[in-house]
Amino acid sequence: MRKAIVLAAVAAALSAACGDGGNGGATPTASPTEASGSTGATGGSPPPTPAAGWTGSAGFDMSGGVTARADLTMVIDTVSLDPDELVVVWTDEAGGTFLAILWTGTRPPELGVPLEGFLVNITTPETRGFGSYSDYAGGCTVTLDTFDEDGMSGSFACTDLELPDGQLPAVEASGSFSVSRTG
Repeated sequence: MRKAIVLAAVAAALSAACGDGGNGGATPTASPTEASGSTGATGGSPPPTPAAGWTGSAGFDMSGGVTARADLTMVIDTVSLDPDELVVVWTDEAGGTFLAILWTGTRPPELGVPLEGFLVNITTPETRGFGSYSDYAGGCTVTLDTFDEDGMSGSFACTDLELPDGQLPAVEASGSFSVSRTG
């Protein structure tokens, strides 16, 4: 239940940051598409606002139904590094690509070991208006290198990330992330 609530909160944050949530009228197809870096938001929405008191970066490579590579340099929305409910969302400066990592475990996550129980959520310009690729089937593994109330860093690897309605084929994704308190 808590995972659903946290996912709903992240979905709302992504929707607000994405403006109208449209994809510029483009219709994704089953053939792979390409995206790279700061591709920008569509629909004329303003860029996202950084989370006060936090800095960080994330990057990922995605292949399959959508092929994308992104370097995300902004942490947005509310950051929670509570051991029982971790939520961090990264984006590019234009707000066109997003990565969210969530943990709603029953115990604090361990360092240096591949962990399940995380939810990885990726939105690219090609998927906007169709939802985000998410770890619905538990195909992501997250490894934390550091984790405390002042920040975290680590990496992730996912297989079979899916869109909620299955309109595009599943993808594989891997990447790294970091977030730290600035004050």
